[in-house]
Amino acid sequence: MTTADNESVLGLPHLLVLGLALLLSFPFCALADSNDEPSEDTNTNEDSYFRLTSKDYAGLERQLTDEQIRSFVEQVKRAASDLQISIGLYSRPVESYRYLIQISMGLGRTGRGFLDEALKLDQQAYNPRFNYLYSITPKWGGSARQMESFIEECRSSPMSDKDKARLEAQLHSYLGEQASWDREYVSASEHYLKAYQIEKDAKWLYRSGKSAKDGGFKELALSRFSELIEEHPKYELGYTQRGDLYETSYKNDEKAFKDYLVAADLGNSWAQNRIGWWYMTGKYIALDYDKAELYLNRAAAQKNQTAIENLRNLEKLRKRADRAK
Repeated sequence: MTTADNESVLGLPHLLVLGLALLLSFPFCALADSNDEPSEDTNTNEDSYFRLTSKDYAGLERQLTDEQIRSFVEQVKRAASDLQISIGLYSRPVESYRYLIQISMGLGRTGRGFLDEALKLDQQAYNPRFNYLYSITPKWGGSARQMESFIEECRSSPMSDKDKARLEAQLHSYLGEQASWDREYVSASEHYLKAYQIEKDAKWLYRSGKSAKDGGFKELALSRFSELIEEHPKYELGYTQRGDLYETSYKNDEKAFKDYLVAADLGNSWAQNRIGWWYMTGKYIALDYDKAELYLNRAAAQKNQTAIENLRNLEKLRKRADRAK
């Protein structure tokens, strides 16, 4: 390794961190879980800013000032500038091109040129292809046909079979996401199921069931969540979602309670609160304040705000019961 190479290795992380820090400083709309219905964990923001779509811009413009928008554009340009500099500091700046593809989306430009440059350096690279696939989703001005054409291109590339499968699963996940936004819930469920069949990742089967449930297709949703539980018995959200279906759509408290109990024992705070509330109110099961407190404390320990409030309510109920003696 030459002196220049040594210097580039030292300089690249600093510039990448600076560029990424600018990216992470952008404002984005965070999604909060509701305690009213079981939902997928959203604590991890995957490409959090870049999940803001072109369809959101109209509403966003009403919330942001001109100064905030100008600041945003300047930060994107500064990030792009830092990453452009990093290209000259490293002999194989594949990751720099990867993030430039992502930044291009924020500037309304195509990232195909950056992808081509990355693939000249590493024909087997997955990450730049992953970012480019996301950049041509319909919500960013691309199309399903454009995505499918790109996947076909990737099939004939030197990428590993594992990475080709990962990209194809992502294709179906993005199409499933788009179908959900378009309220084509059965189509969304089928795309997520295809992603699951390719990659066998439990989250895709979960989203397949959730899409069906969101659309009111309870039989399809029940089938998906039952399959999820059978194939991934430790995946707690399968139990919370199926339990919620049993409780709200099928009016079967017995089956709902069994699913909630499994999820609670797996550590799901929503289910722990739900079980605690059932014991506290005597819904389906016998009133038991001690068991209610046990499950509510478990949920509260995970900062479940509804459980914390229910513990206050439980204390009031205990005092009322003591006065009635």
